[in-house]
Amino acid sequence: METLILGAGQFGRRAATFLQKSKSSIAIVDNNKEALAQVTGKTQIFESEAIEFMQKNLERYEWIVPAIPVHVALLWLFSEFKDAGRQFEKISVPEQVTVPNPFWHNGTLYASLASHLCPEDCPEPDGYCTVTGEERKEPLYRILSELKVPDFTVNVLQSHQLAPGVGGLLVRELKELREEFKSGKSSRILATSCGCHAVIDAFTIK
Repeated sequence: METLILGAGQFGRRAATFLQKSKSSIAIVDNNKEALAQVTGKTQIFESEAIEFMQKNLERYEWIVPAIPVHVALLWLFSEFKDAGRQFEKISVPEQVTVPNPFWHNGTLYASLASHLCPEDCPEPDGYCTVTGEERKEPLYRILSELKVPDFTVNVLQSHQLAPGVGGLLVRELKELREEFKSGKSSRILATSCGCHAVIDAFTIK
């Protein structure tokens, strides 16, 4: 089971430390030599721009762990379709999109079931908040999958918990998303979401 971590900063190195205990093969990619030099343990190291490396080497991995401050699934899709001659244009998420605890930045919408700062090692338990004990009837990715936005198709990519505080994207699900986007022109909303937090972007495919 091969896993690729994008980013060798604090969160990427932490993810590598946790995943070395449970995954058979771990790799980490970053274009920062100094950050890569701090990676310890049995982890393959690659010096490269993260999204570009992911795109070129996706077939080698089962899991992608985003540890860079971008919407990884969105930028990967943009790169994939640019190479295929399709045009993606990022637009602002429509204001009528209603999510828990919304935060907007440069047209991107962030959502969270928590109104507090979460611990780095949150185990993301089913049905309740590990900090407050508050009941949570549905995970955020399921709530977002029920969004209805006029003139937009909503897609939700789940971030699965691989270790406490470490979320991973299943490569098989990334490929399924890519196949769905191949047909026709459309306006889309893409959310990448774990049980409690999400990043949401909107775009058009031409």
